[in-house]
Amino acid sequence: MLLLWGIYFWLRRKSSDFKAQSEATTTSPMNGLLQLFALYSTFVVGVLIGLSIFYLMLFNISPIPIYWLLYKFLPFFNKFRAPVVILIIVQMNVAILAGLGLQKLIDTLKETGKDEERKNSLLKDFRIVVYVIMGLMILAVPSLFYIFIQESSKPVSVEMFVTGWFLVTIFIVIGFGCFRMSLQNHPKPTWLMVGVVFLTMVDLWYVDYKLNNPQPAEAREAYLQSDITTDYLQADETTFRIYPIGPLFNDNRWAVHGIQSIGGYHPAKPRAYQDLMDASRLNSDFIVKYLQETDEPFKLTKERQMGLWLLDLLNVKYILSPVELNISNFSPCYDYQGPLYLYENKTCLPRAYLVGQYDVQTDPVATLTRLCSGLDENGEGFDPHRRVLLNEAPLFTPRRGQNYFADPFYFTPKPDSSASAQIQRYDFHHIAIETKSQFPQMLVLSDNYYPEPAGWQAYIDNQPVKTYRANYCFRAVAVPAGHHQVEFRFHSRAFTLGLWTSLVALVVGITLLFVERRRSP
Repeated sequence: MLLLWGIYFWLRRKSSDFKAQSEATTTSPMNGLLQLFALYSTFVVGVLIGLSIFYLMLFNISPIPIYWLLYKFLPFFNKFRAPVVILIIVQMNVAILAGLGLQKLIDTLKETGKDEERKNSLLKDFRIVVYVIMGLMILAVPSLFYIFIQESSKPVSVEMFVTGWFLVTIFIVIGFGCFRMSLQNHPKPTWLMVGVVFLTMVDLWYVDYKLNNPQPAEAREAYLQSDITTDYLQADETTFRIYPIGPLFNDNRWAVHGIQSIGGYHPAKPRAYQDLMDASRLNSDFIVKYLQETDEPFKLTKERQMGLWLLDLLNVKYILSPVELNISNFSPCYDYQGPLYLYENKTCLPRAYLVGQYDVQTDPVATLTRLCSGLDENGEGFDPHRRVLLNEAPLFTPRRGQNYFADPFYFTPKPDSSASAQIQRYDFHHIAIETKSQFPQMLVLSDNYYPEPAGWQAYIDNQPVKTYRANYCFRAVAVPAGHHQVEFRFHSRAFTLGLWTSLVALVVGITLLFVERRRSP
């Protein structure tokens, strides 16, 4: 309503305001600035309305196929996962236009004073806006019948439409009442501002409540409630992941109980990890090739063994299946008496481990092929227990003394059966690992590769070191022989910059508001 009022007021009074301000410019330099402000305000309103119409036309709300043209010919436009999200700009523009309309309405109320003629004219203008809104709502009634006919199987959609229609009607009635009370109160915009704040808070609370509670509380609690499976997995205090196969793969309920899964769903997935899931088909038909149900003993061929090594690399210790499996690599958890079939992977690699060999693989496709098939170009297998795939040869900078570093040289690890890596701390923003080895090693951490300046920085004995991209989407650090403390600390420069920018903008905004109020008569 405020949006339509602002647009209507600007269109109706634009010419008279410009004429008055033009006449006053010759007598006061300040009036000239006010005229420029009026021109600027009108320009802003026009730009916001124009951009909103353009973005709406992008998504086929127009006979012109603008979206198709941009999708086909504009570079990188088709790279967005959900281009429709750009409509959030329309929502932002509507909020800005509504704020401008409210400010114009408040200024008009202050200028009206006790002039009855201007009161009646203002009330008439406001009624026109209300009539336009009510007319649009009445036109929406056929859509309501369409929903009942076409979506009779979706009562939630009908309920949302009726509830929204009813709430908008209530808001219009309350808003119009607050406006009438403001006109009768000398007039003063107090009632109008109180009414707008109240309606805004109610609207935001209602929308936020629906977003945060998409399901009834009973269904949500039943879905997230702990059961035999989660209790069994929580009893294992080591750091591991689970592999829920089949329809269980995209389930997010495990995260609620602190159980890490290689599956689950999130709309913003790391690209490299998603590539690994798609190439390995862990999220679809991996079970058909490797973990199929059979009455005969499962023949663990060399190719199948190499494929199962991918689960070892991913730190998959338990496999959850809705069907019984018959494979020697995975031992049934006989002490588990739950509704699923639970198997333990006896060859699972820990989350952080040491290897004494590496291969440099710069081609991403070749890297994924070796990881998922286990075969290289020579037909030899890739064993993650013994080696790691890096995107570049690691350099090592030996330390001489406490604060002196010599020139770096290429790092040459060696196999070491006595090498060990023990996780001492594993938090959201800090990971600490203790390593012991007789020869130099590559420390592999099967967490997503996300280095500085965007996120994680690696340290060896409190000295920053380079993090290498390992096994396509994970991390690795070159660790010298001996006893060392390796840490990964998360620090996002972009987040820090954004935080300080927001704080400075907030302080400047409050300061300008305070100065403006002090200068107001």
